[in-house]
Amino acid sequence: MSLRMLCGGGAASICPPYRTTIVQMSTVSPISKIPDELLSDIFEAAMQEAQDALFSFAMQRTTGTEELHRHNTMTLFSINAVCRHWRRVALVSPRLWTTIVVPLHPRWPPGYRMTLLFERSATCPLSVYATRVEPLQDLCDPLRTYSVLDRVTRLSLQAMDDERYLALRQLRFTRLEDLQIGYLGTRGSIKSMMAHFHLWLQIHSSLRILKLNASCFQWMMAPGLAAMTLPNLELLSLTQEAGYIVERFSKLVSAPKLLELRLRNTITSGYASLCLPPDTMFHVRRLVLARGVPAKYLENLSSLLPNIQVLQLSNPRESEHYFSSHTRLIQLLTKDSTFPLLRTLSLHRMHIRHDRLQQFVESRASPCPAVFRTLQLSQCTFYMEEDEAVDLDLQLHGIKLEGWTPLAD
Repeated sequence: MSLRMLCGGGAASICPPYRTTIVQMSTVSPISKIPDELLSDIFEAAMQEAQDALFSFAMQRTTGTEELHRHNTMTLFSINAVCRHWRRVALVSPRLWTTIVVPLHPRWPPGYRMTLLFERSATCPLSVYATRVEPLQDLCDPLRTYSVLDRVTRLSLQAMDDERYLALRQLRFTRLEDLQIGYLGTRGSIKSMMAHFHLWLQIHSSLRILKLNASCFQWMMAPGLAAMTLPNLELLSLTQEAGYIVERFSKLVSAPKLLELRLRNTITSGYASLCLPPDTMFHVRRLVLARGVPAKYLENLSSLLPNIQVLQLSNPRESEHYFSSHTRLIQLLTKDSTFPLLRTLSLHRMHIRHDRLQQFVESRASPCPAVFRTLQLSQCTFYMEEDEAVDLDLQLHGIKLEGWTPLAD
C-alpha cells in the first residue's frame, strides 16, 4: 500500500511531513507485542545473513584491554540492555549464541559462561575468538568437556606462547575452516615446539582460511621439513617481514583451491619471488600486498600469478610517501602484459603522479571489450610534480571509479 493511499489522497495528493511521521509511527509495534515465533524467525533470518552473532564477555577497561574493547564494539547483542521479551526469545534462539569473544585471564574465568553459550547454541557452528589466554587450558578444557570441537568452524588465538601452543596441539577441530594465530614466541624452545605445527595443520584439512602473523613462522625453519597440502584452502594471509621466510612457505605448502593471497609487511630479499606449485599459482584470482613493493617484485608476481583479477596495493604507513616507487608501480601496471586479466585495482595511501594514473586508465580502457572494470582509491595523494599535490581529475573512458576501505586482517 502506497503512502498516498494511506493518507487518503488522490494521484496528486502529497502528505505533509507531520502526517508522514504519524503514518510511519502507526506502523511500528513495540517489541513486546511481537509474537515469540515471529521474533525468533527474525533472529534466524538476520543470523543467516550475518553468518553468526557476536557475544562478548564484559570486562573492566584498562590499557591492557583497550584493543579487545575495540573488538567488543562489534557486539550485536547485549542481553542486559534489552527488554524481558527480547531476552526470553533470545535465550532459545541458538544462532544468537554462536560466536564467543573472550579474554581468557584469571580475573575472568570463562568456564561457566562458556558452558551457557555451548548449551544455548544447540548444534550451530561456533566461532571462538580468544586473547590473553592464561592459561589456554581454560579454553581447551570446556571445548573438550562439552564435546563442541566438531562445531568450531572459526578459531582465533592471540598472544600464544609455548605452553599455550602445547595445549592447542591436543585438540582436533574436525570442521575448522578459519584459523588465525598470533604467537609471542622468541625464546627457549619455540622452534622445536612449533616444528610440529605443520602436522597439526595437515590434520585440519577442512581449513579454508589461514592467517599467520610474523611470529608463527618458526616452525618453517626446522630442517628436513616435508611439503604439505591444504586441499581446501581458499585464503592465505601471511604477515612476515622476512621475505625469504614467505618464499620458503610458498615452496612448502600446496593449496590447489587457493583464490586469495595476502602478503603483509613483507620486505623482499632482493627481487626474489614466490615459488608456488603450478596447481596453486594458476588458481589465485586475488592478490593483496601491504607495505612498499618494488616494481620488479610485482612484475615477477605478475608472471607467477597470471590469472589475477583483483589487485590491492596498500601503503599502511602514512608518513612514508614512496612517491617515485608508487608511480613506478602504476607505470608497470599500464603494460597489458602485467596482470592481463586484471579487472579491479585498489590503491590505499598511495602517492602517485596524476598523469601516470591517467595513462594507466587509458591503457586499460583501450581494448574492446575492456577487461579492466574498476579503479578503487582510498586516501591517495596525486601530484603533477613531486612537491605539487593536485586534485584528482581523471578521464575514465567507461571505467568505474570507487572509494573503498581496506579490510583489517
